[in-house]
Amino acid sequence: MDDEKRNPGPVRPARRPGGRPPAERAPKPQRFPVTDPELDQALTRAGFESPEKLAQAHPERLRLILADEAVEMAPRQVSELVARAQGHALPSEVIDYPSVMHELPSQALDQVKRLDFTGLEPKRDDALERMLAVRRARGIMQAAGVDELESLGPLSVEARRELGPGTYLGRPSNASRPGGQSFEDDLIRRARAQNTVTVLPDSLHLLPRKPTRSGGPVTEAVILGSVLEFVRDGQLVLASDLSSLVIITQRLDYQRLTRISYVFFDVPPATRQSDLPERATDATRWDRDHFTQVSEDSNSGADGHRGTDAAQDTLPGHAGPPAPDLTLYVLETPGGLPDIELSGRPGGRGAKGQDGGHGGDGARGRPSKTELMWCKRGVGHGGRGGDGGTGGPGGDGGKGGRGGEVKIFTLLENFQALLSRDDLDINIAGGLGGAPGEPGKGGDPGQGGKAGEPSWQCPHEPEREGKPGAAGASGAEGSPGEPGERGSSRIQLLTTADWEAIYESPWIETLDPWWATVGETVTVHAVNLTPDAKLRLDGAISTVSSPSWALMFMPPVSALASMVSALFEVMICSMSTNDPAPE
Repeated sequence: MDDEKRNPGPVRPARRPGGRPPAERAPKPQRFPVTDPELDQALTRAGFESPEKLAQAHPERLRLILADEAVEMAPRQVSELVARAQGHALPSEVIDYPSVMHELPSQALDQVKRLDFTGLEPKRDDALERMLAVRRARGIMQAAGVDELESLGPLSVEARRELGPGTYLGRPSNASRPGGQSFEDDLIRRARAQNTVTVLPDSLHLLPRKPTRSGGPVTEAVILGSVLEFVRDGQLVLASDLSSLVIITQRLDYQRLTRISYVFFDVPPATRQSDLPERATDATRWDRDHFTQVSEDSNSGADGHRGTDAAQDTLPGHAGPPAPDLTLYVLETPGGLPDIELSGRPGGRGAKGQDGGHGGDGARGRPSKTELMWCKRGVGHGGRGGDGGTGGPGGDGGKGGRGGEVKIFTLLENFQALLSRDDLDINIAGGLGGAPGEPGKGGDPGQGGKAGEPSWQCPHEPEREGKPGAAGASGAEGSPGEPGERGSSRIQLLTTADWEAIYESPWIETLDPWWATVGETVTVHAVNLTPDAKLRLDGAISTVSSPSWALMFMPPVSALASMVSALFEVMICSMSTNDPAPE
């Protein structure tokens, strides 16, 4: 399963009013051979009591069961999970990588270990990483209908150029192909089958008409060109709906200040709006001109009620969105790299605390009473005004967004040139935490009730008017948000042989289906197939049906006779070279 891209941070234990915070529970030990605690718990909830029971599961049924537990897994991941429970090694543990992935010289590895310039972390040579990276680059080029970068023209970044989703191809020259049609016309014709094509002065913009496999919109931008030129202080800015940018080019040129960044990288989200009424409930008010008795023998009017205290669960600010990722495949960077600004966005300001309710007014004192020629009962005291309610706390600031992930794939010679530069500036810091919300105001105090009404022999006594209540206290300050996680950046070295091998070698793209029983046919979709391509299944050459676009085979009966499911090492090989291509 994909690694989570953001850390939710510490969780405060809930506190009951007047009580102690609940004791923290120790994490439960995991039962199954997985790294994700949520997956381990989902398997337990689904009734799998042990890895032995998991090993007997039917992968497709298991996938549906996990979906009911809100855990989405691809068929291949489920098959690997069952295979791991059965004690089988996974392909990444048993695969024999092609010999074309040459080991880099030890001198280059020593330089990688010494790598210590701003923003880039050392990365030792990794044959699998190199293989997958170049394979991905080749897949992007093939999806765009491009066989070689040399066939494309340069792209220019002048002043501020904003990129949206889709693929940008450097406009090719007008060289004609057999039949008289130019390469650009042929490229546009083929691209329009699945894309909306916009012709720009220096590029073709391809935007897929269909959503992604997950059903969502396209959020990746791709640049393909022989050269990417930054001119006149050019700035390449990614639109707000992009999550990543992939650049594949032979050379990246710039002369003066240039930068790759994204829209609103330094702008926090909008301030969080509270889901509470602006003010807590006001207290019931007595009529200051009307006597409301407290008891039969009391002359004082009733005191005003206290205003309602504001709610304490103010919403925190919105988390800052993560920065987009950048993957750069480049053979030459004679001027170095442009500044890369992919820090996470700041967190948003917390919601304003709720204001406390207003205090209620006190009631009027009891009227005086005159009998014959004397005052039998003087005017009563007015009731005291009620205190205002306490304001609510401001919401905590939102967490800053994660910094972007920067991967640079380049040749050894270019890497050595980059080592000699001291002007590389790659900012992948996490976004700043958001500001706390404004605390709520205390409620206004209630007014005191008026003194009782005078009579003939009982004079008016204004000093007996009730005193006003106290204003409510303001809410507490919220806490600033936590900063976002730092992104990652590194250089991975490639060799010229890597590129050449990927252009020519066969590669497995998908297996359909990922899981099959005896008698079912599995189709291996691949690229760069040759007429003599064969399948190697667990080390043995398998009999296949070989159309021009795919290879098909059936799982052997002997391998599945004693188990419900199995995981095979599937490779494509050529009878002439016998060099396999791994899946």
